[in-house]
Amino acid sequence: MQVRQRDVAALDAKCTKELADANAANDALRRRLDNGGRVRVKGSVPLRITPPPPAAWAMQEPSNSLTLLDETFSVSDPESSATRKP
Repeated sequence: MQVRQRDVAALDAKCTKELADANAANDALRRRLDNGGRVRVKGSVPLRITPPPPAAWAMQEPSNSLTLLDETFSVSDPESSATRKP
C-alpha cells in the first residue's frame, strides 16, 4: 500500500511540476504580448485531397422563376406569357 502511495505521490509531483512549468510559460508569453511583443505560432493545416461535397441546395433542380411568376400573377393575354413557347 505504501509503495502505491509513493508511486501516486511521485506521479502527482511530476504532473504538478509540468503544469506549473506550462503555466509559467503561458504567463511569460502573456507578459511579452502585453508589453507589445510578438509571438510566432507555428502550425500547419492538412491539405484536403478531395473537394468537399456540394451544398444540398446545389444538388436540387433549379427553379423556373418565370413559371412561378406566371402562376402567382394572372396574365390577361395568354400570348404575352413569358413561358409560352412559340
